[in-house]
Formats: sequence, C-alpha cells, structure tokens
Amino acid sequence: MNKTKVLLVSDCMLTPERMREEFRGLEKYDLEFSTIADHPNDTEEEFQARMLKLEVEGPEAVTPPKGLIEAVEDVDVLIVHFTVVTEAVIKAAKKLKLIAVLRGGWENVNTKAATENGIIVVNSPGRSGDAVADFTVGMLIAESKNIVRSSIAFRKGLWKPEFHNSSYLHNLRGRNVGIVGFGEIGKRVANRLKGFGVNILAYDPFLPKENILNEGCTPVDLPTLLKESDYITLHLRFTEKTKHIIGKNELAMMKPTAYLVNTARSGLVDEKALIEALRNKQIGGAALDVYDTEPLPLDSPFFELENVTITPHLAGTSVDTMHNSFVILGEELERYFRNEKLQFVKN
Repeated sequence: MNKTKVLLVSDCMLTPERMREEFRGLEKYDLEFSTIADHPNDTEEEFQARMLKLEVEGPEAVTPPKGLIEAVEDVDVLIVHFTVVTEAVIKAAKKLKLIAVLRGGWENVNTKAATENGIIVVNSPGRSGDAVADFTVGMLIAESKNIVRSSIAFRKGLWKPEFHNSSYLHNLRGRNVGIVGFGEIGKRVANRLKGFGVNILAYDPFLPKENILNEGCTPVDLPTLLKESDYITLHLRFTEKTKHIIGKNELAMMKPTAYLVNTARSGLVDEKALIEALRNKQIGGAALDVYDTEPLPLDSPFFELENVTITPHLAGTSVDTMHNSFVILGEELERYFRNEKLQFVKN
C-alpha cells in the first residue's frame, strides 16, 4: 500500500525542523514527509510587505515560493503556514485531497479553487485567541487610562497627571463595550471584560443572535453599537464585505468620548477617516496594532497624535501561539487520517 505523501512548507517564521518535530506523532499513519522552504531568509520588512499584500489583495496577488508548483504534483496533503496556495498550485496538485493551514484563517489559500477541485481546506482556529484577547483588553485599558503616554512623558522627566481625556477618564464598571465580530476572539475578549463589570454589546453579521445571547451579551445592530458604546473593539475577518466597516460615517456615530480598538485587520477601518477623526477630537481616542502600511512609516500622522496608542502588530505574539497551532491542526489531521468528521473545514 502506498504511503500518504505530506508536503510541509516552512517559512521565515517556522523552520522545517520545527514542522517535522511537531508533526512527528502523525508518523503512525504511514506518512511520507517532504519539505520545501518559502522565503526562509526574509527580513521582517519583506515578510510584512508580502503579508499585507496578501491580506489586501488575496492569495492570487502573491507569487508562490519557488518549487512549490512542482513539489505538489503527487502530494496527498499540503501543510502551510503563511505560504500562498494559489489556483496554479491547486491545479498542479493532481492528487491533493487536503490543504491544512497553521493559521486561524484561510486568507493565504484560494479556497474557491480548492473547493472546485474537490480539495478540503482546514485551519487552526483559536491558535492566537488568548494572546489577542489579552492584548486587546490591555490596549483598551492602556489608551483610556493613559498608561503608555504617561510612561513616555515620565521617561522624559515630565510628571504629567493631566491628558486630553482627563475630563472623561471613567472607570470601566458600568460602561458599554461594543464588540464588532463575535467569533472565537470576540468571545474571549467578552469573557475577560465581564470581570470589569461592563455591559457588552455585540454585532456580528455572520452569527445568529442566539450565540451572542448565550454568552450573556446583548446583540445589537452596528449603528446601535456605535452610538451607545464607550469602547469599541474590532474582531472581524477582513473581506470585501467587512472592508472599511468603520469609515467616516461610522466614526461620526461614535460618542466624542468613545475609544476604538483595532487588533484585527487594518482594512476594517478607513485609516484616513480615522486620522481625521482623531485630529479633530471627534472620538475620544484609539488603540491600534495594525496599519495599512507595515511597518508603519515614521512620517505617519499617527506618531503626531496624542489620542492614540500604537503598537507594531504584536497582538497575536506569544510563545504559546505557534505550539497551539500544531496542537489544534495536529488533532484535526488525526481526525482526517482516521476518517472521522473534521471540525475546522472551510465551507
């Protein structure tokens, strides 16, 4: 009986040795592993530029790594991290049955082409859920309580107890937090915030209201969330339907004392409209971890604004995140090789 051929595609964030070691437990299923590398020597700037292009334009906008099209020809299972799996790669894979992604989403895979060719796509949902949820709550508190800006001022020798938001520097208890996107991360953010005694409003156009109610939160439409929330945090995936879901009109609906937190995708927010809203003190402030251009250029207006906390795309960073990916995907692959029902299939 022929062995099942599995191709592991490493990248600058993940070595082939790490992939082989993490998937060693699957060898009992009589697998034949091979590996190729995707831009293993990328600088951080090169990697971020390619990922931003992928996020904004989709997988077909990025060129697959050298040798991938040839390597997939007789492969049964393809496992990738950030590597793009384009239509050309899929068409070249004559025997491919499963694409497994070590990420919480499928942005780097042309899922339409995969489906049309009868290929199953699975991922690793929740791998960075705790990291992003922790970071989000931290950003919300840091911006509204002036933690970062007071630290910067103090390091400059300034004892500065007053800031732009001192007149509306409220406690969290009793305030409204609006969560836009109530998937795995949105729910985890909600669960963390419940301990602060806040009221949680949630909007998710892709989720039944019952799912939100079951978590003890209040489902609302987007205009209601924008008008009533004191803090708004975004946790939607970036698609054509969610692009600029927060734009000029939406920012105008927010309270002048409200804060916007984005640790998800930059494309969810019209960046130019947000900059203008912050400049004009139209909203209370913002906390951002993602940007239209990364790394954020040093001449970005965000560096000049006093009412924004900015970090360099760190939300999902944790020593646990990558290991979680292997655990989640490894369990899904075990189900696949045992011919059991899969849990994380792209529909």
